[in-house]
Amino acid sequence: MSTKNEEKQILVKQTTIDVAKKTSKRFNGINTPEIKMIIDETFNVIKEMILDGDYVVIQGLGVFYTDYLDEVDIKDPRNNDIIHFQRRKVPRFYFSRNFKKQIKTSEKK
Repeated sequence: MSTKNEEKQILVKQTTIDVAKKTSKRFNGINTPEIKMIIDETFNVIKEMILDGDYVVIQGLGVFYTDYLDEVDIKDPRNNDIIHFQRRKVPRFYFSRNFKKQIKTSEKK
């Protein structure tokens, strides 16, 4: 649990371009725009598979899947109105056990 005296970690937002640049350094001969196109298409395929109701397992990272939230009535505390939510489909992602373990044991920056 964090304390008030503990410094907050500053997170840096990484975009698809940043991932493509880093990946292109690892693969000589493939430039950043080509890798970005591959990454974008990979995510498009993953989205399509999830929309079709498939589980998408990315080894060492986790699982994308869809789940259902049951219908529920919720009371609005401001005006006591009852709000009804229909049963709905929602996207989910579950991190793999190994990835969670790596996060826990990694050094704090």
